[in-house]
Amino acid sequence: DTTKSGWFCQEGCTCTNRCNWTQCLDDDFQFVVDLINDLDNYICVDSSHIYASGISNGGMMTWSLGMDDRTAPLLAGLGPMIGQGSYDWYRGKAVDRDLPVIGFYGNFDTVVPPGDYSEFFVEDQEDGGWYWLTAHRLHTIWAGDHECPLGAEGLAPANIYDPYDTFSNMTCLTHCDDSIPYSVDCRSDEGHEIQMSYYHAMFEFFELHLVDNLKAHHSTIKDQTIALQ
Repeated sequence: DTTKSGWFCQEGCTCTNRCNWTQCLDDDFQFVVDLINDLDNYICVDSSHIYASGISNGGMMTWSLGMDDRTAPLLAGLGPMIGQGSYDWYRGKAVDRDLPVIGFYGNFDTVVPPGDYSEFFVEDQEDGGWYWLTAHRLHTIWAGDHECPLGAEGLAPANIYDPYDTFSNMTCLTHCDDSIPYSVDCRSDEGHEIQMSYYHAMFEFFELHLVDNLKAHHSTIKDQTIALQ
């Protein structure tokens, strides 16, 4: 029941964004915008290839950055780890272009449980009072935003993602039937902790999309050159 807005949130929080993952004192999204816009003053940055990733609360923030219309246009991809959004972040990407995401979750996580493939919300089993969107729900929204076939409600995604057949300690599933999918849900038999293999898989995922985008860009330039001749 998504109408019970207070019921899904931690009791005792009185700020206006009490269902959000963080706090109500600062505008974290504007901070990220200002940070990215200021990077060029200090280091050489390709602004078209900036990615966001975070762990636990940072994973929640990573999802949120892709859902906010100020930050999403600045990002090329998302890599949340062991963190989903709370119930008021039930929304898709806030940009009219591809924004691929690969998420990593622990099957035995009791702090921010990823949930199964039939649930909409899941409650933490540690502090109590927090209700999260399931990882499957978020990845389904994202896949739909990229026009991937979603299949039947409540079932696991139909396609396995393991481009180099190297994922020995995790299972990654996707609704997308593209060779390089746009939304990937990875699970391992862990609790609320991460593995270095998450980072390897995440950077590999980003690189595949980067190379694919470069190929598309060069193909467009070639077509334009032929048209001008």
